Amino acid sequence: MLSLVIPCYNESRRLTPVAHAALAHLSQWSDGAELILVDDGSTDDTWAVIERIRRNSPDHVRSMRLPDNRGKGAAVRAGFAIARGSELGYADADGSAAWSGLGRLAQALALPRVAASVGERVSGHTIAQPHRRLLGSLFRKVVALLADTGVSDTQCGFKLFRASAVRPLLSHLTIDRYAFDVELLHMLRERGHEIVGVPVTWAHRSGSQVRPLRDGARMVRDLFMWRVTPRRPFAIPAPRRSVFRYSSWP
Repeated sequence: MLSLVIPCYNESRRLTPVAHAALAHLSQWSDGAELILVDDGSTDDTWAVIERIRRNSPDHVRSMRLPDNRGKGAAVRAGFAIARGSELGYADADGSAAWSGLGRLAQALALPRVAASVGERVSGHTIAQPHRRLLGSLFRKVVALLADTGVSDTQCGFKLFRASAVRPLLSHLTIDRYAFDVELLHMLRERGHEIVGVPVTWAHRSGSQVRPLRDGARMVRDLFMWRVTPRRPFAIPAPRRSVFRYSSWP
């Protein structure tokens, strides 16, 4: 069974079509699937929209509301904590990733020893979001210095995980906002799990909640604080390569 989490913050205007598109693809999941919508302390009508979606699909949609805005990482963790599936995933509420890629992520996750399949916005497979290009390039350099994730694009909001690998880590994750992906992937690699990157189609959507300067600075700060805390002393990790190549996923 797949549990797919969509973290939502002030997404009342565009959440309904995104959720319906997700449900259309999840309905084809042979082993069953559930959609978990998590309201991350929204100040608009997002919770009302979530509840309307849940009432219209009570057998397939679950909902959760955080009292305050804690960040995307905290919202995803909260969704994972109540998920019932043996596979866990999350997708962004703006619908940037093509849902057709969900099956390819699942195909990669079914490979031996793989604990996570990560969507990657790779050249030739994606329509890049212009306002995130510089932010993404700089952040990837920081990630390469501070973490070992096994993939080149840690911030694509389209990922699947084996629940058995992720659930033991939930209480140990510390980053609440956008850099949480890096911490989770690094911890999986530390424990010997394989991670594979899968090219996905990515289209620009207006109304992004990401503010490149503010959020970029916060992401870098969060990563440095994560690496220098006493329980995680700073160390530059030895480079590792994933055993899978992009060409494996035409």
